[in-house]
Amino acid sequence: MWWNSSTSQIAIWEMSAGTPVVEQTIATVPTGWQIAGTGNSYGPGATDILWFNSSTNQVAMWEMSGATPVAETTIAVVPSG
Repeated sequence: MWWNSSTSQIAIWEMSAGTPVVEQTIATVPTGWQIAGTGNSYGPGATDILWFNSSTNQVAMWEMSGATPVAETTIAVVPSG
């Protein structure tokens, strides 16, 4: 997964033996959001994306199906300080 901080585009590369075979832009995120982590949070085999917005202190999760976000949920607001 790649994040372009200039354009806020998120892209995923599907790899085969160390070589990209599919390169797909999946979204453009609003200013302020950054990828905080990835992992399998919802279902077997899916790598979901955890987001953090440093302006609002919101934490959000994208549930993924392959390269497609199927659910986007704000899961918390981190207290300042």
